[in-house]
Amino acid sequence: MMNANDIETVVRIFEDRNASVYHSCQLMDFESYLQMGAIVPVARLIQKGLPATADLLDAAPAFRDHRDVVFSLSDHGAAFAKRRYAPPNPDGPIMFQMDPGVLKSVPQIDIYLRPQAGGKGARVSLTAEDVPYLFRYTAEAPYPERTYIRDPDQIQEAFGTQVPMVPEISCRTAKQGFSLEQVSATMVDNYLIFKRQLRDWAYDAQLLHGASLPLKRRYCPSDIGGHLSDALADALLAADADLEELSRAKNEHLRRWAREMVSRGLQEDFRRYTAPFRAGTLAYIREHRQRLLDGSRRRKRGRVSLPLKSRQLVERMLSENVPPESIARITDIPLADIEAYLQQKE
Repeated sequence: MMNANDIETVVRIFEDRNASVYHSCQLMDFESYLQMGAIVPVARLIQKGLPATADLLDAAPAFRDHRDVVFSLSDHGAAFAKRRYAPPNPDGPIMFQMDPGVLKSVPQIDIYLRPQAGGKGARVSLTAEDVPYLFRYTAEAPYPERTYIRDPDQIQEAFGTQVPMVPEISCRTAKQGFSLEQVSATMVDNYLIFKRQLRDWAYDAQLLHGASLPLKRRYCPSDIGGHLSDALADALLAADADLEELSRAKNEHLRRWAREMVSRGLQEDFRRYTAPFRAGTLAYIREHRQRLLDGSRRRKRGRVSLPLKSRQLVERMLSENVPPESIARITDIPLADIEAYLQQKE
């Protein structure tokens, strides 16, 4: 474990590179965080009687502790979004980006390497002096290259581990956790679930609990027209499908992606992604969608003011009988705002 002096050193290394730390979660955990007003450990959510995906699955990874908040050092959803053959973010489709300075608020942290999904072995704790070697390029490299973390294979080579490894930061926080006011950005993966963007379901949860985090829908080149991630969400809503089953899917984009994933031996990576996503986001929306919709509509008070260009675009689409769900997807305006705007027009 690193003490205050080591934490200062680590934070300075990250700040010199303009790097961030990231915490990702499922929609279930997101709503629980909203009720707490903070990102807190799973154990704290359980203590408060709030739902937590990890508790629901009753199977925490061996390298994690329910008493800790875990940060990643890179955006684990970026590879899938950039049309690379990788699973979506296994920790969840909602990602908080935070300044590394938040680490100064805890007395101890552990920066460690843990086996990549499918790999066996214990986690390996690092020292503050080890941290610069996690990065692919030197601190003098241009931004954003100087923030890039080495790939698991590169970390295996650099640190001499037996299997490919992924770095994480484990924080034993005080009861209050990390305030949501410390979040600098919130990225929501680009899924269409029950005909609504996941970003809109997260927005509904915010309205329900009176929160105001800026929610940004992830731009996904592999998903223009909703081809891949929407098809993946539909398949996982219908059944607990594995890659072998998806490689026979009717959807061409999903079928091709699944076959390539199988050829690369990424079945275990995919399994680590699917179980939490199905339990903490897909099943959660299926069970709570009416509550989220009703609650957000009750909280949505006053007039909605859309910027002039957005309003003109919305009006043109309405005149062409474009459904509100499609308008929200095309314009990236939260569906709740479009629905409230339509109510004002009545």
